[in-house]
Amino acid sequence: MKPDEDREWFEGTDEGTFAAAARTAVDNAEAEFHRRGQGNPTEYDVRLRVMAEGPLSGYKVLISPSG
Repeated sequence: MKPDEDREWFEGTDEGTFAAAARTAVDNAEAEFHRRGQGNPTEYDVRLRVMAEGPLSGYKVLISPSG
């Protein structure tokens, strides 16, 4: 796995679930790869975060192509 400083991370957030946040992150990544004329990765490394502005307020997922 590459060091974090050598990786590109794509973000997705959702107020309800990590799954929805992950789907948004993948959509964002795939849109960027398409814009660049690159193929989509088949796997991503994932970081999960919980946003806690007051009570639990949402979920954040950061993804980076595996490798």
